[in-house]
Amino acid sequence: MRTLFSTLVACSLLLAGTAGAQTLATTNAGNQPVSPNPEIVGLIKGQVLNEDGQPLPGATILIKGTKNVFSTNAEGAYSFPSTLPAQRVQISLLGYTEAEMSVRVGSANAVTLQLLPGTRIKHGGRNNGKLLAVGKEE
Repeated sequence: MRTLFSTLVACSLLLAGTAGAQTLATTNAGNQPVSPNPEIVGLIKGQVLNEDGQPLPGATILIKGTKNVFSTNAEGAYSFPSTLPAQRVQISLLGYTEAEMSVRVGSANAVTLQLLPGTRIKHGGRNNGKLLAVGKEE
């Protein structure tokens, strides 16, 4: 029984070592080793504003070509680590037109979203800022 257990442990360690070697041997088309975790180049920061220059909290920032999605904070600001010096992003928020733009590490990446025609926002009172009706893009 002890010999069988020792043999199983030895085989498991051998297989684990082989899997690690396969990971290190991964290359790209130029036969350069590919790192499993690409190096972060820097932080991309920006702010999403409305037509009046007011911040838009809760706007969604999608990095094109990936599944990475971020959202703006209460000041309409966003930031995310980037493995490239520039990224193409799609910015959206309910009731506003979508924007697609290129953002760069180290730049002030501000974008202004336009209200969709027909969108109404309550001004004043208990529900200040609440969407009353959402328009449609034409």
